Amino acid sequence: MPSGQYQRRRKPRTSAGAQPASVSPPPLAWAAELEWPRSAVRWRDGTALAAAVCGPLLLYWLTLPRTVVLEDDGLFLMATSTFGVAHPPGYPIYTLIGHLFALLPFGSPAVLGHLSSAFLGALASAAVYVCARLLGASA
Repeated sequence: MPSGQYQRRRKPRTSAGAQPASVSPPPLAWAAELEWPRSAVRWRDGTALAAAVCGPLLLYWLTLPRTVVLEDDGLFLMATSTFGVAHPPGYPIYTLIGHLFALLPFGSPAVLGHLSSAFLGALASAAVYVCARLLGASA
């Protein structure tokens, strides 16, 4: 059998009515393997995570367009402020989060819409950092 293929496990033979010797693991036993050990979580992780979030957020805030810009920007800003559908598939989660930002009491709708994109981009940076740490990258 080639080395890249899985081998089928054979079930243990038991007599009629007897239980097999091995018991299956409890549900979600694999989740314990995904947790960070306490010794691995240090202050560097919090600092690096804050830098992974605040760095892109600050950079985007400094370069944030203050008005409607090219392509589909106006369409998405309109959809977030009126609960409309931008175009199929409609991006419902983006529309809901953008609408929450549109309810903030400061800034124009364009600034608030772009701020929601900056916030979601910062969350994506945090997710990439956490995934990299779970895969073994150093802080």
